[in-house]
Amino acid sequence: MNFFQPLFFLLAIFPGANAESFQASGEATRHLVSKSRALENGNNHEWMSSYSIKFDSCHDVMQFSQDGSANEVDGSLILDNSLVKYRLCPHDTCQSSKSCKGPEYIVPMADFLNMYVYVKQEEKEAACEKVKGSCYCQDDYMDEDACTSQCYAAAGLTGCDDMYDDDANNNNNNNNGNDYQFNLEDYLNCAQINVYNNNNQYQTQYAVGPYCANNGKSILLGVFSDAYCSTKVSENVFKKAYGFNLPHSTETIVDGGCVKCNERYSYENGNNGNNNNGNGNGNNNGYYDSVNDSCGGIYEVSGRCEEHMDDTISYPDTTACNYIHSVLSSFEVANALRYMNNEGVSMIFTVLKVAWFIFTCVLCYLVLTLQRQKNSQVALSKQVEGSIA
Repeated sequence: MNFFQPLFFLLAIFPGANAESFQASGEATRHLVSKSRALENGNNHEWMSSYSIKFDSCHDVMQFSQDGSANEVDGSLILDNSLVKYRLCPHDTCQSSKSCKGPEYIVPMADFLNMYVYVKQEEKEAACEKVKGSCYCQDDYMDEDACTSQCYAAAGLTGCDDMYDDDANNNNNNNNGNDYQFNLEDYLNCAQINVYNNNNQYQTQYAVGPYCANNGKSILLGVFSDAYCSTKVSENVFKKAYGFNLPHSTETIVDGGCVKCNERYSYENGNNGNNNNGNGNGNNNGYYDSVNDSCGGIYEVSGRCEEHMDDTISYPDTTACNYIHSVLSSFEVANALRYMNNEGVSMIFTVLKVAWFIFTCVLCYLVLTLQRQKNSQVALSKQVEGSIA
């Protein structure tokens, strides 16, 4: 008997909870986003140009199978999903010791990582190019590569040499002579790897992908025994196959650095110099700031909790506030219970899982019901005031 089937009966009783609170995958986040877009003021995100994206936490959550199909890993009707919560912080507080109280957002981990890694790689390339272009060494007999390496080191930059050396990572090949070059972008989603024996004969398949660690404050790469990156195994599998440690297995992918949302444009290219004084409205000597594609793109696919932002956003979206503040923590506890199973106590924890899910369903249903009642009362009050007037 599958112990999770009663939960589908519960969701049939509480369809509102299912539709608005329990879909935690990328598809579900886009469900929240569809509501978010309805509240936007013509997709105008220009206010974001004064903000930066700051990683807050990651969360492993569970979602009920939409079509009733079982999880291929353990046969249950629960699917695992990873989410990232981030904030938008003013530029001057994002990387400082000041506390950021900006709006909160929730997005699938893969979407966030693809954005974050791309931006950080672009920033690194730009920094390396800048140093390389201005590099000068007084020693006329110094090799050019040695000179630029010295300039990179003086600027506090690492890895710049690898960007200009196609063979830089080939020293990571294993003893079997595999021409394997590790590329982080290939593993931001769960990706399969093949492990070969010493005769290059196929042995078995594993997968490498990101997962939440350090109580949700780090995102690491791990090795998994299934194609869904659900069952983690030792990183030694990767080292044995490729001859070097799996990158980011101990060092977080998201290092805490902020992603600035502004991009500077020239008025000559942007609006043909149409301004009050022929100099870009007196701003930045002919330049203006607009929101960049990276921030605008991740914002489009995020569930939003933009409380207390009325002075900044024309139509703040609070669609995801209940999920972020009430539901997410409940999923975390349920997820912990799920992975505490072992052969001796599996039945006990199965019962606990079901009980916790039922409690979470009821809690979310009550929260949503109270919110709807509150909204109805506000609408009725406005109608009464209008009638009296």
